[in-house]
Amino acid sequence: MSIPTVHQVLNGYNVRFSAETRKKVLEAAKELDYRPNIAARGLRARKSFLLGLQFNAVNYPLIAGFTRGFQQMCTAQSYAPIFLTHVSTEDEAENCRTLIDRRVDGLIVNCAVGTTGASNAGRFAEMRQAGTHLVEVFGRFVDGAPRVTLDYRAGAVASTELLIAKGHKKIALFTHSDYRTSERIPGLYWTAWEHWRGYEETMRQAGLEPTTIAYQVSGDRTREGAHYFSAYENAKLLLNHPAKPTAAVFYRGEAVEAILHYASANPSAAPEGFGISVFDRVAPTHSDAISLYALPQPIEDVGQAAAKLLLDSIAGREVESIAMGPKKP
Repeated sequence: MSIPTVHQVLNGYNVRFSAETRKKVLEAAKELDYRPNIAARGLRARKSFLLGLQFNAVNYPLIAGFTRGFQQMCTAQSYAPIFLTHVSTEDEAENCRTLIDRRVDGLIVNCAVGTTGASNAGRFAEMRQAGTHLVEVFGRFVDGAPRVTLDYRAGAVASTELLIAKGHKKIALFTHSDYRTSERIPGLYWTAWEHWRGYEETMRQAGLEPTTIAYQVSGDRTREGAHYFSAYENAKLLLNHPAKPTAAVFYRGEAVEAILHYASANPSAAPEGFGISVFDRVAPTHSDAISLYALPQPIEDVGQAAAKLLLDSIAGREVESIAMGPKKP
């Protein structure tokens, strides 16, 4: 096998080789423990082989799974991620400047949105139009940007249908009180709004009366436990509601954990046979009084898909947005 062929395969040149040739080169490199010089490769290709990942702290429960999937895809292509989090639009703007100064080859953005709807989405759209490779995750604020999101509407539909199939007819939705804010300020808490829509539509299509029970989130939403403590404090809103629901669809896994703990501490609080379904991760929690049906979110898959979209964009390939619904248990 010629030296140029080996060189081109190992350094990722955009040259077509047979699968057999590529396999032989890579197996030999592995046997010899050969590792390409990324810095030298970057100089030749005029790339840094770095990808910037900006994550909104309000989505902290998603960070571990997302970054695991993102990193797996990046490192498989000899890229390394630089991961930064933000709690405000100001933090986000400063982090973006830091990443650009590092000459990253592309950006993943998860927009911060203020209570008035202010965001850096306009700036990100301008950067993209100017040639920056950019993918948005868990949001839909940046005009024209490819995005990877969770399909909360599909999650609510599946959660509601599951409880209906279990024989429940009085099914409530337990969500936070800002779930319809997106109607006034487009994009703000849009996942809660989509989730509510999926629940409402499914209930009405089944000929059932929807009942939304909302709790106020107290404290800093970006801090772990905000939904947990708020839901725990408002457990009676759900369990003693005048509509007497026999089951509930939950928006957040944290809130599920809170109600399960409340029911365990107060054995007579939950109606007999009460059921809960949720499109989210729920930490191992048990209650004898409540049946839990959790539909896992494909967070790691979202991370992999986001990395693939960004790498495809950098390579000049066409990309399309993706929305991911519940994974099969």
